[in-house]
Parts: sequence; structure tokens; C-alpha cells
Amino acid sequence: MFVNRDNFCAGRVAEEDLQRVAAATGGTIQTSVNNIIDEGHVRSLRKARLEMREAERSLHDAIMIVRRSLNNSTVVTGGGATDVIPWQLCDNAGFDATDVLNKLRQKHALPYGEGAPYGVGINTGGIEDSFTNFVWEPSVVKINAINAATEVACLILSVDQTCKESQVIS
Repeated sequence: MFVNRDNFCAGRVAEEDLQRVAAATGGTIQTSVNNIIDEGHVRSLRKARLEMREAERSLHDAIMIVRRSLNNSTVVTGGGATDVIPWQLCDNAGFDATDVLNKLRQKHALPYGEGAPYGVGINTGGIEDSFTNFVWEPSVVKINAINAATEVACLILSVDQTCKESQVIS
């Protein structure tokens, strides 16, 4: 009955657990059906579950990066400084991706690699030196990405070559 009306009902749950769920979902705790609080909007249980799963994935990713950092002592800058597509970072942060990426390209074009460590500044909405701001990731992540991209490129070229050879035979 409660779920059909976008409400969540739980029994025998510790107060601190209720507080944590309420804080994570933006909900309120109602201990009885008397004087029900009407805030004008109620988050659906489905949306709360989705947000909790996303938070869990983000936390897992962060833990894995720390783990990789402990196992591999070399790091490279993050924040899109060495990524091919930092567009997603801008989009996720709600920035004007075109403006930020133009600034980032200008910085990366500086001579002698001066602009190489610059990436998307999530806190500033612009670009910043990712290395001095401690936005790092293990170099093994970049190495794996480059290896995967190389394998994909080789596969595409192989398919292209096979198609060309079949056209010559025909």
C-alpha cells in the first residue's frame, strides 16, 4: 500500500539507519500515520534505489583506484588531462563542455608540454593543473586503456582489410 504511493515503510530498523537512508534519499522519517508530513513531493522508491546503486558504484570505483594506486606507485594526471574525451566530465558536472574543452585544447597546445597536466576543474568549472591539485590515477589504468584502444584499432583494421580482400576476389 505504501509503495504504490511512493512511500517506504520499514519496521524494527535502528534509528541511525533510518537517519542515514533519509539523508541519502532526501526523505523524512514518519513514525506514525498521524500527522503525515506533506512536503509537496515524495521521491519514489525506485529513484532512491537507483541513486543508492549509483553511489555504490562510485564508491566501488574510488576504492578500486586507491587499491590500484597502492599496488602501482606511478601515477598520471586525471581530470581529463590525458583523456581523449573529457567531455563526459564536463557534462556530468553541468559545465558548458564546448567552452571548457576549447580552453583545455588551448592549454594542451602549449609548447614543451607545459599544458599537459591540465584537466577539467570540477570545483572551478574551468581548467586547472590536475597534478598540483592531486587529481591522479594509477598509470596502469591509462596503460590498460591504451592497450585496449590499440586492440580495437587493430581489430577494425583487420576487418577492413578482410572486406577489401573479399572485394578484390569478387
